[in-house]
Amino acid sequence: MKDRLVLGLAHVAIAARAYPCPADLEEETVKRVSLTEIDDFLRGLTEHLRRAAVDEDGLAVPHAELDAAWRIYSKLMPGRPTATGQLAKSSTQRVIKEALDWLVSQGMAQPAPELGSGHYRLAHRFRLQVRETASMAAFTALCDIRRSQLVEEE
Repeated sequence: MKDRLVLGLAHVAIAARAYPCPADLEEETVKRVSLTEIDDFLRGLTEHLRRAAVDEDGLAVPHAELDAAWRIYSKLMPGRPTATGQLAKSSTQRVIKEALDWLVSQGMAQPAPELGSGHYRLAHRFRLQVRETASMAAFTALCDIRRSQLVEEE
């Protein structure tokens, strides 16, 4: 159950990181993502959600769609390598890699080793899939956070 929650969070984060605004879903440019970029985005997200989890009076504010997933994610190590050089199964980057590799197997992404280890190109097919599911509450919440990050970066 925990693994599926975190894997689902990784899939939604990949989509929100690549397509934070509705206009991005209409644009046909190829988006590129990396394990580190998605992990950093999710780590920032978990911190944001941790702060938002309580109101001014210190009372818990429910985030039913994301609460369990971000709490589990925040406890995992980022990219712990094993003795063989692979990412440890219990690391967040391994979960993100699993999500991206699944997208590759579905024809929705391609590895981009020329950009460095752990880089991927998201295919047009993935953009269309995201556009169809963009009304999900979790995706909307992550996109709101990503848009606020983009404003802060400017």
